[in-house]
Amino acid sequence: MSTRVKGDVIGKVCKKCSAVNVDSAKFCVNCGSPLDSEFSKGGLSKKSYMVIGSAFVIAVLIVALIQTVNNRALEQKRIAGANKAAMSQKQMSEETKRLHDKIMSLEAEAAQNPHDVTKMTELANSYFDIGNFGRAIKYYEKVLTITPDNPNILIDTGVCYFNLSKNDSAILYLNKALSVEPEHKQGLYNLGIIYYNMKNTAKAVTVWKKLIRIHGNSREADNARKFIEQISKQSKSL
Repeated sequence: MSTRVKGDVIGKVCKKCSAVNVDSAKFCVNCGSPLDSEFSKGGLSKKSYMVIGSAFVIAVLIVALIQTVNNRALEQKRIAGANKAAMSQKQMSEETKRLHDKIMSLEAEAAQNPHDVTKMTELANSYFDIGNFGRAIKYYEKVLTITPDNPNILIDTGVCYFNLSKNDSAILYLNKALSVEPEHKQGLYNLGIIYYNMKNTAKAVTVWKKLIRIHGNSREADNARKFIEQISKQSKSL
């Protein structure tokens, strides 16, 4: 007669007579056969369950560790990005302050020496660089009252008007520059750009072809060729 273990606990099962023995038994209480310590009622001993449990805990710990490492890496990346943005913002602020201080200094010098073409040109260029085209025009035009035939100042003034969407004034100043220096590379290129943005592609191409003929190896000529090619493709697609 076999002895059954009380309740549904894990016990050692005798392979010979199928009797269930307590976990600590070495021999079957029913038939006396040696008991296999690796097998139990459910097919696994407590030792096996302990191994599985330990493996599961280790797996959970590894997953948690990987997640922690990933989170830390993401946080470090976020912090690095924030620091880079803050540094960039700081550099921009420092550059803006530097330009502001420079402009204030030049304003004072220009006020003391209203006929100093060099200082007024530098002041106008500084306003141009920060995108204050209205103030730039003011000082470019003061320079032009002293040196009215300066093609570079005429061109820069025209570009300022172009950036303010005053195309007629822009063309006026570019043409003045080209009347002084008909082969001015930047003058020809910029005049073509203004016509192109006004959708007057015929005039743009005419000006750019002159630029290419005179300054064929220049960067401006290369850009002009690309514009002409683009205009040609657009015309063919219509």
